[in-house]
Amino acid sequence: MDFGTIATKLEDNKYASVSDFVLDARRVFGNCLRFNNKLNHNGTQNTFRPLVVETQQELEKLLDSFVQRYESKPVYPRLLYCWEQCILALNALLALKNTTDNLPLAYYFNHPVSYYYGGVFPPDYKSKVPDPIDLGTITSRIMEGELQSVLQFEADCLRVCSNCVVFYKDRDDGKHFVDMAERLKKAMIEGNLGKLVTYDKSDTGQRTREAALTFQCPSFAKPPKDFFREILQDLRDVMYTDKITKYTERASAPFEKPIDTEIYKDYCEIIETSISLQEIEGKIESGVYETPEDIELDLETVFRNCEKYNKPKGNDHVVKLGHVMMKASRRIFLNKMKSYDVGSMGNNKGQFSQRSNKKERRRPTSPPSSSPKKDNLSGSSTGTSNSSSKSKSSKGIGGNKQLHSHLDSGNGPLPLPVAISKVKDSFSNRRSTKSMEPWEFACQRFYRELLRHSWLGTTNPKYTFHAPVCMIFPEITSIYEQRIEKPMDLTTAEGKLLQGGIYESPQNFIDDIALVFTNAISFNQTGRDDGEHTSASYFDASKHLLRYMRWLSLDILSPFLDDDPESFESPGQGPIGSWKLTVQYKDAARKEMESAVFPIMEKSDEGDRYNWMETECEKLLKTLRHQSDLRYMTFFIKTAFPPDYSYYISKKMDWEICNDKLATRSYDSIGQVVDDLRLIFSNALKYNERGKGTESVSGKAYESAVYMSRRLEVAVQKMLTSVSDKLERDKLDQIAGDREIESVERQEEVRAREKRDRELYEWQKKRQEARAKESEEVETRVEVRETVKLVPVQRKLPQKKQMVDFEFPFHDENDNHEESHLEFIRQQKILLEKQKKDKISMQKTSMSTGLSLFAKMLERERLICYTTAKQNIFQSSQNVEKPNDNVELQSGKMCGSRAPFCGIPSPTTLDISHRKEIEIKLCIKRRKVKPKRKSARTILESF
Repeated sequence: MDFGTIATKLEDNKYASVSDFVLDARRVFGNCLRFNNKLNHNGTQNTFRPLVVETQQELEKLLDSFVQRYESKPVYPRLLYCWEQCILALNALLALKNTTDNLPLAYYFNHPVSYYYGGVFPPDYKSKVPDPIDLGTITSRIMEGELQSVLQFEADCLRVCSNCVVFYKDRDDGKHFVDMAERLKKAMIEGNLGKLVTYDKSDTGQRTREAALTFQCPSFAKPPKDFFREILQDLRDVMYTDKITKYTERASAPFEKPIDTEIYKDYCEIIETSISLQEIEGKIESGVYETPEDIELDLETVFRNCEKYNKPKGNDHVVKLGHVMMKASRRIFLNKMKSYDVGSMGNNKGQFSQRSNKKERRRPTSPPSSSPKKDNLSGSSTGTSNSSSKSKSSKGIGGNKQLHSHLDSGNGPLPLPVAISKVKDSFSNRRSTKSMEPWEFACQRFYRELLRHSWLGTTNPKYTFHAPVCMIFPEITSIYEQRIEKPMDLTTAEGKLLQGGIYESPQNFIDDIALVFTNAISFNQTGRDDGEHTSASYFDASKHLLRYMRWLSLDILSPFLDDDPESFESPGQGPIGSWKLTVQYKDAARKEMESAVFPIMEKSDEGDRYNWMETECEKLLKTLRHQSDLRYMTFFIKTAFPPDYSYYISKKMDWEICNDKLATRSYDSIGQVVDDLRLIFSNALKYNERGKGTESVSGKAYESAVYMSRRLEVAVQKMLTSVSDKLERDKLDQIAGDREIESVERQEEVRAREKRDRELYEWQKKRQEARAKESEEVETRVEVRETVKLVPVQRKLPQKKQMVDFEFPFHDENDNHEESHLEFIRQQKILLEKQKKDKISMQKTSMSTGLSLFAKMLERERLICYTTAKQNIFQSSQNVEKPNDNVELQSGKMCGSRAPFCGIPSPTTLDISHRKEIEIKLCIKRRKVKPKRKSARTILESF
């Protein structure tokens, strides 16, 4: 369940009773608690759970205020008086962990048993446990108002543990679950659940329970009439511009007067409650409305009645106006409510701020189509530097408490809606549009069209130019006043226009609007040169908005342009261009937009949806075929060309041909589309000129061509303004996005460099300690091993220089792989650890090699001694007839001092006594060892 589904069910009248609606609203938060029952990674409580409890409390207050207060009897079940403490008890159970595996103790008790068995209950579970229950189900029963006593809550919690024991006590694998259930039951009794039961049985708990059952209707201060009048007036000022025809009208016109039931006889049969804006105004003056939500309900009734009656009849235009007014009413109401909550409206300020003192933020009874977003406070009416933006974002403006403290002190920044409201209040004599001069009405229309720009929307503007800097960022007021001589903002300019008697001509009003953006350019130019992201963004945006308002003002205020060729200068010189409301500047702006728009066209594949450029061309075509101009356009939609048409016209063209060429993607530029459309009417004027001024078909076609030519040029002007603006916006958004990415990358690089330096320092420190420790060990080993002298084996050294221990390898200069410094340090650490291991391995290898060599040298000495002894025996046997076979060779006498180990018996035996040869050759055969792929380097010098 979610609030979008609830809103849809309300609109479709699918709720049979109020209790069904309340159950769905409570179920939203119950489901959220059931889902968010796990701990965070650091072992803390899930942050959603306290937020859900707080929101549920606000829901109960709203239900009491807008549902129960109008009923004499309870229309929906109330929650348990201590339901917040019950949720806290469940939170304590969820925070328990097993001592063996450190997992949540209540993990297997949060959901039904079927959840852990693949969606089905075990075969014998229902027979053993007739009434299954789990902690998640208990949570839902609390939040939905099913549990009405603490004893029921206690029984359900204990039944969770007893069900587990009953099912698992006779199973081989159930001992673990039974132990968990026993520990959980003990925690319940000794923890918050036991304390809650004790409190419920006490006298204090009984009094609290009785007080909760007594309904107390909350009292609110009645808003002043000016609050309702401003809402109604803002609604009446809403303008609607048709996207196809570009025709602007007052959107509230169809809803002003009550419906005439004599004309619309079936209206009362379809609509149950009929109401209009005039009737709402009468209720305001008679003081019928007690709360802001009362007028909101009537306003929504007006526009819902419009959709309900006109949509089945196909009155699409009226339905569209109803949708526009519905969105506008919600937006206006929310903005007024923000001011209402902080007590900043009305003359009786103390009385009007009573609701805010109760710390209750009232919201509309019906959910809006989109949740209101917080105003973007990163900018100001002239754009601020990056440092000021960061300082304000670090403080934060959120919640009524902070806002009240700010308003009480009078020194902090104001939220954008409050600042706009304060500026409007400073102009008390605001006139209605009906009492304005024609040029003032045109200026008001220009101002509203300017605010429709995607960067300047009052709901959530990307750049804020709507209020003075001193209200939004008071800490930079002194710096701003030093740089800017004449501050200006959009709301102040509008207030001066509605006040009357301040501006003498449209040029004065346009100059003040332009001053808003020129101030922003001047103030942020220094920050832009220094590379600040926010200042650069405001500088570029202000420069573009200055150009956009020049295009827009010269178009909308065209009836009031002067013809002054002498005052014309190119407005594109420098970052701040100036212009005047003259015909020459309008022609220059038209050429500027045509040079930017006409040569381009982004083409999509045939059969696919149109891209945004092709969509603009399609809008241009549909503008000519609008229903209001259909009687003029009939001649040019699909023209039946006369036989002699080709004698006068070289290239035939009509609306269908242009539409087909656009569908087949035959146009290579937007200028080609405009040229073909112009060709339609120029051909008609040329061919039908002879029928000019007559009542013939040719004369009517000529008049229609003249009229549609003017309509085409108006539509082309609007298209040029829209496309030029979008092209520039996309370009600046891309630049701002790249600049933001660069800023983030620089910050990340600074943080990475600092982290890298810290790691390098720690690593070097550890390395020095390791080297000092190793040097002591090496000195000890050298002292022990100096008594043994090893004879190095001469071998041919390779020509290439070999690396020694702790020598970092040189990087290949031709290697194109670029790695960060942090990765380089990490690789060096790995290499150092590998070298340490290799050093230990080489030490062992060298020791074994030295011992083996020493053993072979001893063996060689033994062989030499033995051979010498045999030679002496053989020589003595030549002089004696009978050789003495019992001669015993004494190792000490035969070898002398040359071989102290000759007495050790040798495995080598030579039968020399029976041989006649005198010379004896002794050969020691070496066993060939296969070379390894990577031979370890043995460095004997270190020993």
